Amino acid sequence: MPGPWVWHSISVAENAGLIAVKINSMDSERAYVMELLHDIGRREGFKAVMPYPCRGLLEIKNTNYLAVLF
Repeated sequence: MPGPWVWHSISVAENAGLIAVKINSMDSERAYVMELLHDIGRREGFKAVMPYPCRGLLEIKNTNYLAVLF
């Protein structure tokens, strides 16, 4: 039975694919695969990468990425 990391990766990948469909220059299949694999290696170094989500939020805040969704 898959654990929570597998379900997390699948969920993120599905959402990335949906977002990519809204962006003309983005390949939704590529976005899906990239996000499916985005946490490889994180299990061993989880505490070391905690700032990673914060960097992502700052990037979204400083760009116009959210406007594509709405």
